Amino acid sequence: SLVEPSPPPSQPPSMPCRLPLAPSPPCVADAVKNFLAVLLASELTVTVGVPQLSPLQLQACAHALLQAVNAVPSPEGFRAPDGMKVTRAFGLSLLSAPGHWEAVVSTSLRREGAIEGLGCFLHAFGRSFVDGVVEPHEVELGELVWAADFSVALHERGSRRRVRAQEHAGSARAAAAASGRSTEHAHDELRHLVQAQLGAH
Repeated sequence: SLVEPSPPPSQPPSMPCRLPLAPSPPCVADAVKNFLAVLLASELTVTVGVPQLSPLQLQACAHALLQAVNAVPSPEGFRAPDGMKVTRAFGLSLLSAPGHWEAVVSTSLRREGAIEGLGCFLHAFGRSFVDGVVEPHEVELGELVWAADFSVALHERGSRRRVRAQEHAGSARAAAAASGRSTEHAHDELRHLVQAQLGAH
């Protein structure tokens, strides 16, 4: 589980209560695994700007990213427990700390030995949690990469896409039907006009 900064202690409730446990958000290492799964299994690979790399190349990019996260000094308040890597102890809150993601990217790109597509890989991963104006596909990417349960998020994404496809098909059928009715009405009007003209002669 993630080691996130703890909130101030509060007084326990007077009556015991049992609440369902919420799934923990993914650590950085798990989020990178989710990102790899998305790139390997969907059309989002091209959409987010990552070139068509082989699985081994994508794994090399992911390894370079995780190495850099562990190498860059963590911001204040993000100290991993002894024996635990930073990428296993913290998640999105770490990468979102001011200036930290930029330092990770810089460290990744300065490593010895060029890795094809690494710059695009880092840019696309960063867009999964960037603040500000984002594209719809980047929102969808972030929902998958930083999902508490990747399988559930993937299933929900598939369900939404099927619903959109059905709605689009229904709209297309309605438009075709309306067009057919309009064409039939125009033919009727033309037929009546021709008959009227013929009757006048």
